[in-house]
Amino acid sequence: FVPLILPFMISQVTTPIYLKTYTIGASPAFYLLAAKGIRNITNKLAIAAVILSIVVLSSLSIKEYYTEVNKEQWREVASHIDKNAATGDLILLNDGLYTRYVFDYYLKRTDLDKKPFTEKTRIIDEKNISELEPAVKDYNRIWLLLSHSGDPKGLIIKRLAETYKLLYHKEYVDIDLYMLEK
Repeated sequence: FVPLILPFMISQVTTPIYLKTYTIGASPAFYLLAAKGIRNITNKLAIAAVILSIVVLSSLSIKEYYTEVNKEQWREVASHIDKNAATGDLILLNDGLYTRYVFDYYLKRTDLDKKPFTEKTRIIDEKNISELEPAVKDYNRIWLLLSHSGDPKGLIIKRLAETYKLLYHKEYVDIDLYMLEK
């Protein structure tokens, strides 16, 4: 139960970290407990009902997995920028640690400037929004990539809207892509 309960408890007290992938380590024990529980049932009709319930509930998850896009769409974002960016455009990323590397993997163009915003965190707040103007002052067009709701209050868009006009916005899975121009 520790791999299931511990992330859940931490998520209740601090930053949410309860993800399905963290429960993979507990799945063998869970399957053994479920099998033992089913084996202890003596009524054959009850056994059939439990197994049918497990199959139906598992099928719902499988259907969702294979019919919906559920991974970050970095390939699609990079492809759109590859096709539509002009030489010298700025790509501004709320970086975190890995965003730039994942994005660079898919981006084919090398004639675009890329900068993280902000340097220390991917969350934009009132404190670090002042770093924005020096980062963008020399650029006429900006491609802004916000991943994992890095700007929940819309601070960066509001600040950029003072100088730039929003020409394009599209929401991808866990990524918002904006294109702004002076």
